[in-house]
Amino acid sequence: MSENLLVNERQFKFDLVGPEKVEVSSLEERVTLPGEESDFMVLPGHTMLLAGLRPGVVSVAQGNTTVRYFIDGGFADVGNTHCTVLSPNITPVVRIVVDQVVRAIEAIDEQLAEAEDDVTRDRLQKDRAVLQLKLEAAEK
Repeated sequence: MSENLLVNERQFKFDLVGPEKVEVSSLEERVTLPGEESDFMVLPGHTMLLAGLRPGVVSVAQGNTTVRYFIDGGFADVGNTHCTVLSPNITPVVRIVVDQVVRAIEAIDEQLAEAEDDVTRDRLQKDRAVLQLKLEAAEK
C-alpha cells in the first residue's frame, strides 16, 4: 500500500512492538505518545516523523475507550497510514502492581543511600525516575 493512501480516512495501522513480541497490532483512530520534548498525538494522515520517546504512557483510542501502556522509552515511526512504536519494555497500565513498584522504589532508595560513585548513583536515580512515572501512571 502506498504511503499516501490511508487505510480509511478515520484510522491508521498501529503497532506497539517490544523486544520479544508485538504487543498491539490494530487499526486506530488516535494514539498519544510520550515524545522526548512533550506528548504528541498521531491521527490518520499524520506527516512522516521519526521520534524518540521518553518513559511514559502510550494512550490508544479504541472506539469510546482508551487503552494505556507504560513504555520505558523507545522510538516511533509515524507516517500517513501507520504508527509503529518500538520500546524495550511495555506494560499495560492495568497490569502494573502498585505494591511491587513501591517496593522496587524502596529498594532503589536503599541502594542510593549506599552508592559510592556518581555513575552508580546516576543510574539508580534514572531507574527510580522511571519507576516513579510508572507508579503515577498506575495511580491515575
